[in-house]
Amino acid sequence: MHDPVWAEIERELKGAPPVDDAAVDRILREVRLHRPGAARRLWRWLTRPRVVRVAPLWAMGGAAAVAAGIWLAASLASAPSSPAAALASDSSSPAAAVDRPIPGAHPVQFVLVAPEAARVTLAGDFNDWDRDATPLRRAGANGVWSVVVPLQSGRYRYVFIVDGTRWIPDAAAARGPEDDFGPSSVVLVGEST
Repeated sequence: MHDPVWAEIERELKGAPPVDDAAVDRILREVRLHRPGAARRLWRWLTRPRVVRVAPLWAMGGAAAVAAGIWLAASLASAPSSPAAALASDSSSPAAAVDRPIPGAHPVQFVLVAPEAARVTLAGDFNDWDRDATPLRRAGANGVWSVVVPLQSGRYRYVFIVDGTRWIPDAAAARGPEDDFGPSSVVLVGEST
């Protein structure tokens, strides 16, 4: 018993329905319009909750590595620098190229108390009286200015220059001979001091 009507219905159901190309284009256009962009897809992927399993030994090793990195960074930041390294970090100093101690040189600290000063430099025999070659750094809010200069053994004349105009001898050092530029100070470096 085979009914031809049922056979036709069965053939229609098993076959592919006719495709309307215009309808497919409209559907694909709508899908593209509502599809999230690459940035949104990446954000969704990054913020999706995940389960991460780490063995306890690996977790302890990672924590130890992070702690060691923090300790190393803190110890490097608080390590005292040498006078030559302090000068090397000052790019305006002629000694800036010196990143290691100068053989036979002695670190000499120059200090001036000038609370009203905005800038203090040091000029002398050791830097060819260049008023910008050796800037001092403010050591705090109390107006103390200081710099360490590596000098070979010998006798040196020098002055402090405050705000680029005032040449001031060091009140804590011996006076040098007065010349056309005014009074200066003298420092003796090396074995004879």
